[in-house]
Amino acid sequence: MAAEPSLPATVGIVRAELAKGFVPGCSMPELERPDAYWTPSRDQVLGIERRLPDHLAELNSRGDLPVKLSLKGYARQYTGVTYGTKQFYYVYFLPAPDHPTSLSQFYIACDGGPKYWAMLFDPQALSFGDPIFSMSYTGPKRVEKPSRPDLPGNDI
Repeated sequence: MAAEPSLPATVGIVRAELAKGFVPGCSMPELERPDAYWTPSRDQVLGIERRLPDHLAELNSRGDLPVKLSLKGYARQYTGVTYGTKQFYYVYFLPAPDHPTSLSQFYIACDGGPKYWAMLFDPQALSFGDPIFSMSYTGPKRVEKPSRPDLPGNDI
Protein backbone atom coordinates (compact mmCIF):
# COMPACT_ATOMS: atom_id res chain seq x y z
CA MET A 1 0.00 0.00 0.00
CA ALA A 2 1.38 3.41 -1.00
CA ALA A 3 1.98 5.98 1.67
CA GLU A 4 -0.47 8.87 1.69
CA PRO A 5 1.05 12.21 0.66
CA SER A 6 1.97 14.40 3.59
CA LEU A 7 1.67 18.15 3.89
CA PRO A 8 4.72 20.18 2.90
CA ALA A 9 6.78 21.39 5.88
CA THR A 10 5.58 24.95 5.16
CA VAL A 11 1.88 24.06 5.46
CA GLY A 12 -0.18 23.56 8.60
CA ILE A 13 -3.79 22.90 9.51
CA VAL A 14 -5.17 24.90 12.43
CA ARG A 15 -7.97 23.11 14.29
CA ALA A 16 -11.27 24.99 14.49
CA GLU A 17 -11.09 25.54 18.24
CA LEU A 18 -7.68 27.20 17.89
CA ALA A 19 -8.67 29.41 14.94
CA LYS A 20 -11.72 30.82 16.68
CA GLY A 21 -9.85 33.61 18.43
CA PHE A 22 -7.61 34.52 15.50
CA VAL A 23 -9.57 34.51 12.25
CA PRO A 24 -9.99 36.97 10.58
CA GLY A 25 -6.98 38.44 12.39
CA CYS A 26 -6.25 41.67 14.18
CA SER A 27 -5.18 43.58 11.10
CA MET A 28 -7.60 42.38 8.41
CA PRO A 29 -10.84 44.22 9.20
CA GLU A 30 -12.13 43.82 5.63
CA LEU A 31 -13.01 40.22 6.43
CA GLU A 32 -15.96 39.68 8.73
CA ARG A 33 -15.77 37.35 11.71
CA PRO A 34 -17.04 33.92 10.60
CA ASP A 35 -20.27 32.46 11.96
CA ALA A 36 -18.56 29.12 12.62
CA TYR A 37 -15.22 27.34 12.26
CA TRP A 38 -14.30 23.83 11.14
CA THR A 39 -11.12 21.84 10.59
CA PRO A 40 -10.13 20.93 7.02
CA SER A 41 -8.63 17.54 6.22
CA ARG A 42 -5.13 16.93 4.90
CA ASP A 43 -6.54 15.86 1.51
CA GLN A 44 -8.65 19.01 1.24
CA VAL A 45 -5.63 21.20 1.97
CA LEU A 46 -3.47 19.31 -0.54
CA GLY A 47 -6.16 19.91 -3.18
CA ILE A 48 -6.05 23.66 -2.54
CA GLU A 49 -2.25 23.64 -2.51
CA ARG A 50 -2.31 22.18 -6.05
CA ARG A 51 -4.47 25.11 -7.25
CA LEU A 52 -2.43 27.88 -5.61
CA PRO A 53 0.45 28.25 -8.12
CA ASP A 54 -1.87 29.03 -11.05
CA HIS A 55 -3.98 31.40 -8.98
CA LEU A 56 -0.96 33.29 -7.65
CA ALA A 57 0.45 33.61 -11.18
CA GLU A 58 -2.88 35.07 -12.33
CA LEU A 59 -2.91 37.57 -9.44
CA ASN A 60 0.69 38.61 -10.12
CA SER A 61 -0.11 39.22 -13.80
CA ARG A 62 -2.54 41.99 -12.82
CA GLY A 63 0.35 44.14 -11.62
CA ASP A 64 -1.55 45.93 -8.84
CA LEU A 65 -0.30 44.06 -5.78
CA PRO A 66 2.23 45.37 -3.25
CA VAL A 67 4.38 42.24 -3.36
CA LYS A 68 4.90 39.33 -5.70
CA LEU A 69 2.75 36.48 -4.38
CA SER A 70 4.51 33.16 -4.32
CA LEU A 71 4.55 29.85 -2.49
CA LYS A 72 8.32 30.05 -2.34
CA GLY A 73 9.37 31.75 0.87
CA TYR A 74 5.90 31.56 2.44
CA ALA A 75 4.36 29.25 4.99
CA ARG A 76 0.61 28.67 4.89
CA GLN A 77 -1.93 27.95 7.60
CA TYR A 78 -5.37 26.56 6.77
CA THR A 79 -8.59 26.51 8.71
CA GLY A 80 -12.25 26.28 7.78
CA VAL A 81 -14.74 29.13 8.20
CA THR A 82 -18.48 29.37 7.65
CA TYR A 83 -20.48 32.44 6.63
CA GLY A 84 -24.20 31.77 6.88
CA THR A 85 -24.47 28.22 5.52
CA LYS A 86 -21.49 28.45 3.14
CA GLN A 87 -18.11 26.96 4.00
CA PHE A 88 -14.78 28.42 2.92
CA TYR A 89 -11.14 27.62 3.53
CA TYR A 90 -9.18 30.44 5.13
CA VAL A 91 -5.55 30.42 3.94
CA TYR A 92 -3.08 32.59 5.85
CA PHE A 93 0.33 33.33 4.27
CA LEU A 94 3.34 34.40 6.30
CA PRO A 95 7.05 34.63 5.48
CA ALA A 96 8.57 31.18 5.99
CA PRO A 97 11.38 32.33 8.30
CA ASP A 98 8.79 34.00 10.57
CA HIS A 99 6.57 30.99 11.09
CA PRO A 100 6.35 29.22 14.42
CA THR A 101 7.77 25.75 14.95
CA SER A 102 4.28 24.29 14.68
CA LEU A 103 2.09 25.61 11.88
CA SER A 104 -0.88 23.96 13.59
CA GLN A 105 -0.77 26.79 16.17
CA PHE A 106 -2.25 29.92 14.65
CA TYR A 107 0.20 32.76 14.06
CA ILE A 108 -0.93 36.33 13.39
CA ALA A 109 1.26 39.37 12.75
CA CYS A 110 -0.75 42.48 13.60
CA ASP A 111 -0.03 45.29 11.14
CA GLY A 112 2.66 43.18 9.51
CA GLY A 113 2.38 44.89 6.16
CA PRO A 114 1.95 43.26 2.75
CA LYS A 115 4.20 40.30 3.49
CA TYR A 116 1.33 38.90 5.63
CA TRP A 117 -1.88 38.13 3.79
CA ALA A 118 -4.84 35.78 3.58
CA MET A 119 -7.33 34.47 1.02
CA LEU A 120 -10.58 32.57 1.11
CA PHE A 121 -11.13 29.53 -1.10
CA ASP A 122 -14.69 28.63 -2.09
CA PRO A 123 -14.86 24.84 -2.50
CA GLN A 124 -18.22 24.94 -4.34
CA ALA A 125 -17.05 27.44 -6.98
CA LEU A 126 -13.47 26.11 -6.85
CA SER A 127 -12.22 29.69 -6.72
CA PHE A 128 -10.10 31.94 -4.56
CA GLY A 129 -10.98 35.40 -3.32
CA ASP A 130 -8.50 38.21 -3.75
CA PRO A 131 -5.69 38.56 -1.21
CA ILE A 132 -6.39 40.47 1.99
CA PHE A 133 -3.21 42.19 3.15
CA SER A 134 -2.25 43.07 6.69
CA MET A 135 -3.66 46.44 7.77
CA SER A 136 -0.52 48.56 7.56
CA TYR A 137 -0.57 48.21 3.76
CA THR A 138 -2.50 51.20 2.39
CA GLY A 139 -2.63 50.34 -1.30
CA PRO A 140 -5.68 49.20 -3.26
CA LYS A 141 -8.09 47.00 -1.35
CA ARG A 142 -9.43 44.22 -3.54
CA VAL A 143 -11.52 42.20 -1.14
CA GLU A 144 -14.28 39.83 -2.09
CA LYS A 145 -16.46 39.16 0.92
CA PRO A 146 -18.38 35.92 0.97
CA SER A 147 -22.04 36.19 0.19
CA ARG A 148 -24.11 36.52 3.37
CA PRO A 149 -27.78 35.78 2.78
CA ASP A 150 -28.60 37.58 6.03
CA LEU A 151 -26.89 40.81 4.92
CA PRO A 152 -28.52 42.45 1.86
CA GLY A 153 -26.17 43.83 -0.75
CA ASN A 154 -23.17 41.85 0.51
CA ASP A 155 -22.76 39.57 -2.49
CA ILE A 156 -19.45 38.66 -4.07
